[in-house]
Amino acid sequence: MKIFFDTNIILEFLQQRMQADLVEQILELASQRGDELYISVGSFYTITYIIEQHLRRTKSYSPEDRLKKLRNILSGILDEFKIIWHNNETLLAGVTDSAFYDLEDSYQHQAALMAGCKYLLTINDKDFAKIDTSRITITTPQQFLNNQKI
Repeated sequence: MKIFFDTNIILEFLQQRMQADLVEQILELASQRGDELYISVGSFYTITYIIEQHLRRTKSYSPEDRLKKLRNILSGILDEFKIIWHNNETLLAGVTDSAFYDLEDSYQHQAALMAGCKYLLTINDKDFAKIDTSRITITTPQQFLNNQKI
């Protein structure tokens, strides 16, 4: 099964926010089943920036150690997730999709569709309320786990 992770899902896990345990359960389940996990290249850029800023704020790393830690974290993400690149066609589809008020969500949706994902995991499922769900299911981590046969 192909599962797309919105940026907020990855950040939820990495920053140990409220739903981090749910995301961890999904990652474990996906690993056991051999699911394919996807994020967009835009998510990867955002995640890189946020982790780097967090490491800078901790001030407990030298610049060399901070870079080493950042590279280790990002390498781990690349080991788990396939990256979906956008092209002019998918970005234009995202820009012009009237189902979205937040264009970043529209780009995520287009990336998930391009990858042929069955699910798009997000914390902000209301931002996807107007889309055609015949091609992809939008779900929160809790909803996803509730609907999986474990």
